[in-house]
Amino acid sequence: MLATVILLCKQAGYVPKQPSKHRPVFAVLATAVATTAMLALPVTTNAALASNAKQEPTLPTLLASGNRAPLMQIVGLPLPLDLEQFRAQIDNPARPAWWRINVSNASLSSQSSVRDSNNVLRERILQDGEMARLDITARWMSGRRSGVVLNVPLIAHHSGNMDQAIERWHSLFGLPNSNRDIRRRDSIEYVYERDGQELMRLDRNVSGLGDLQLEWQTLLGDDSTAIKKAARLGVKLPTGDKNKLTGSGAAAAHAEFSAAGVLERIPAMRWQLSVGAVWMEGGGVLNDLRRPAAITARASLAKKFTKKWQLQAQLEGHSRIYRSSTDEIGRAGLQLSLGAGRALGKRSSIEIYFTEDVLTRSSPDVGIGATLRHRIASN
Repeated sequence: MLATVILLCKQAGYVPKQPSKHRPVFAVLATAVATTAMLALPVTTNAALASNAKQEPTLPTLLASGNRAPLMQIVGLPLPLDLEQFRAQIDNPARPAWWRINVSNASLSSQSSVRDSNNVLRERILQDGEMARLDITARWMSGRRSGVVLNVPLIAHHSGNMDQAIERWHSLFGLPNSNRDIRRRDSIEYVYERDGQELMRLDRNVSGLGDLQLEWQTLLGDDSTAIKKAARLGVKLPTGDKNKLTGSGAAAAHAEFSAAGVLERIPAMRWQLSVGAVWMEGGGVLNDLRRPAAITARASLAKKFTKKWQLQAQLEGHSRIYRSSTDEIGRAGLQLSLGAGRALGKRSSIEIYFTEDVLTRSSPDVGIGATLRHRIASN
């Protein structure tokens, strides 16, 4: 994971690079986004919950993972935001700001082709490479029950060095290795062709600022209910570079409804379910193939074993995003994330996780990540 952070810093120009065959990349400029707070819903604060929030650290139910396939992560899928931590932020009388840093690295290696009844090649796709991503997310309270969220991603597509380790992992657990054996290890090449025309190619190490995401989040319902609910509305701004696959070249909007609670039959077992949709503007990468909208869903479980330690499991997926007959971009995505978290005092926590594709090829073979969360101020 440290290597991933160093890679992102090098690609962004913050760490001097050693001479290499890779092309130089630009430094990432600071970006400021002004937001306007929306009117909050009326609420009566639950003093008991606020007291508990101050006494015990709040560990998240959700992992900060997502589909990091190069053509999926640019469309504007909703961020994984934890409802329980949002509730703790609201209940705290200090109204603290909150931030999260998530660093991840995902590896892909697959290719396929589609032919018609006359054996004429219609589609060909190759996805072979790795993607390192650093997401800096912050939330400020905009009302008594609502907050504004900003996510700034830094993305690096690179040749990587995980191929051999992934092949050993698959062999150890009897998992399919797809068609990794027919390609050179630790290389980068993303190509998509349709009807003899090459519509997308990336075959060099690149990096840069991704598409910013801005959203408004609010709690719903009565504080006295055991199941907590929230709604989110957000937009994705085309600040990334479509030629480097750090952005889609088009804006998008999303909406999501979430519910969270505790399983009564299993002590200290928390759950969160989310369902939403993303609407994509025309233009940008593979515009003629991209569907106008997609459905998203996420299901998470977290089990505390001590006051500070927990294990987490998460399934996350989405409906088809592109009109294609290839598995890589033409089918729905579904991946499993498993992780462990630890509270670092009352205001901070850290999680480490890995991901594995459940529907093969439509999400990365394997991914790893680490997340640090912190409330800036607290009573």
